[in-house]
Amino acid sequence: MPAAPIPADENARLEELRRYAVLDTPPDTAFDDLTYLAANLCQTPVSLISLVDKHRQWFKSRCGLQASETPRQQAFCGYTILAEEPFVVEDATLTRWYRTTHWCCRIPRFVSMLGAIDFSQGV
Repeated sequence: MPAAPIPADENARLEELRRYAVLDTPPDTAFDDLTYLAANLCQTPVSLISLVDKHRQWFKSRCGLQASETPRQQAFCGYTILAEEPFVVEDATLTRWYRTTHWCCRIPRFVSMLGAIDFSQGV
């Protein structure tokens, strides 16, 4: 699983992301409440609300992770934004892509992931 390809609608997606005007904004309790609720419901140590811009994955909200962003080429969410349905990785250790990222040998060590995009604006 190499780094995710660039979506065909990348320019429109990035423009929509800019219109949200949420990148690099301070923490927000409403987002944090959702993040902690997701971690609790899914019984996971880490839960994130991620936004993928041109070069990075930025975390609007995070539970169980100190990093505030990652390079896009190491982002599971690079694949999420390509999917029309929730994107699921049950065991990332089985993929070559995962073994080339820092996630395979750092703590927390991510081995599974569920991601879904916001379709509310059509992009």
